[in-house]
Amino acid sequence: MTLSALQLRATRSPGSFSKRPLERCRHASSRQLGRRETSTTASPSTRFIPLPTHLPEVSTTSFSNIFSRLSAKAWRERQPQKSQDALQTLRESRRLSSALSDKAPYRIVRALADAARDPGLLKAIPKSTLRDVTELLDPEYFVVPYRDLHNTVSLITGQKYRHASLRETFGSFERIWKGLLMVREAAGQKLSLADSTHLLKSARIAGDATAARAIWQDMKRNEIVPNTECYNHFLGAVAWSEAHDKMRMKLRVKTMPGSPQPDIKEAGHISQPALELSNDLLESGLQPDEETYALMIFAMARDGRMDDVESVLKATWNIDVRQLNDSGEGASNPVQSYARGSRLHPTENLISAVALSYSINNDIPTALMLVDFISRQYQVEIKRYVFEHLFEWTFVLSEPRFNTRRVDGSTEGQLPIRSTETLLDTITSPPYNITPSMPMIDRHLKRLARRGMLRKFKEYMAESHRLFSLSQQTFRDTHKRRVLAESLAASGRLPLDRPEFDLDHLKRKEELDRITNQRNALYVERGIRYLLKGERFVAGPDQEWERRELPRMIERLREYMPETIEYKTRYNGKISLREWVT
Repeated sequence: MTLSALQLRATRSPGSFSKRPLERCRHASSRQLGRRETSTTASPSTRFIPLPTHLPEVSTTSFSNIFSRLSAKAWRERQPQKSQDALQTLRESRRLSSALSDKAPYRIVRALADAARDPGLLKAIPKSTLRDVTELLDPEYFVVPYRDLHNTVSLITGQKYRHASLRETFGSFERIWKGLLMVREAAGQKLSLADSTHLLKSARIAGDATAARAIWQDMKRNEIVPNTECYNHFLGAVAWSEAHDKMRMKLRVKTMPGSPQPDIKEAGHISQPALELSNDLLESGLQPDEETYALMIFAMARDGRMDDVESVLKATWNIDVRQLNDSGEGASNPVQSYARGSRLHPTENLISAVALSYSINNDIPTALMLVDFISRQYQVEIKRYVFEHLFEWTFVLSEPRFNTRRVDGSTEGQLPIRSTETLLDTITSPPYNITPSMPMIDRHLKRLARRGMLRKFKEYMAESHRLFSLSQQTFRDTHKRRVLAESLAASGRLPLDRPEFDLDHLKRKEELDRITNQRNALYVERGIRYLLKGERFVAGPDQEWERRELPRMIERLREYMPETIEYKTRYNGKISLREWVT
């Protein structure tokens, strides 16, 4: 079954979950929206899966403090001390040149820090070399892996395992960049358009609109004329402003009952600056591209301006969302055709923007319909992260609401509780064949336990354990390689021409693997809690579940069990197993 054959309808009946083409779907919801439910945590007396405590903590490496010892003015005022000899020594040691050839960012930072001790040496470094350095100090390497991983870890979990926060990660990379700028200033080099573009890209990845505006003002003072890529990075920083770290759980737009306006921080606080920036782009004579419009769609969606989103889709690609919802694809007008590779041909940027925009505005049926429609009309592959976004928001919007959450706007776009199961069955089947990730399995296990679906629960529980075992083995392998590299470095036998022995890269990978392993361990712990609290599980007559099936599963999963095991029986009894010995 494909997405075009799947329909999620928000209705009053929790069992109404039909499977008709998405092109014919109707969003008949009269409910309002709410927040994501926070995950359950274990009691202080409960110990779950033991993690390796003998391994050293590997924190995010930051060499930026090296640059903070001297200002650019101090470097200029110091007297050169055998600059050419120092540069020759640097070349002989193969630090900078080897780091550049091996594309080793942390080694580049250290080599620059050594060079920064001598202003004459800095001036002797060719401009082309510093440009290469600028390109290799990429936020895609320093920031993005941590950001994407932190988005799957709750703030409480991050604090529990002493993970560096995203704010700290962003700040560390910002200090590295400031150090590089001081090096270039001391070398008498001004920033170019490429350098400014790289800085704006960093601000965009961090979702730091304030930093992007400061960079933009510097470009104006230095008379650097921005191009479309610069505008896109600035627009991306504005659109994703405050969307990471603590704010990532507040992307959802909700409307209180009886209120004509969405309940957002400040009307137009995202979309208005984005519109002003797009107008500036047009007035400068530049042409917007597909990425520009995709970012504009998301910026307007964050303020709940979905009419404007539909206007952009209609004007740019002739995608009439209302007609598709009302009459289906067969009655819609042909989409605007663009040559593949042209600036307005849709890519994964548009599909991702549409999926996330309609999801945070509580309209999963329309999100699914548009993702499938755009993908087929323009022959664009749906990336894995798009499916993960759709599944996450389907889970959020199908979570039952109780008490005050039913009257505070939390049930807008409410989906049937079976929605996650049907969507997961669809995306894991041909033609998509997506393998569920640990976050997806964790959410699905919670839903299966709530619905008492024991057979599927056991299947996904086994897959959860398999993925956790893989992450454990990956972490152990990386740790062994890092220890070996440190041993070789201590004995002076570290092969610098072997990228797989790059110690800095191994430390970084070990930290990422450690965070992944800890996150997966937490997911397995939660799966055990869902199992023990699964009061709706039924496996035959005569209390088969509580007297036979559950004890057998506890024995099978004993290495994952907490020290204290408690579960209820059918007739309000409780079984408690204490001082469990593995």
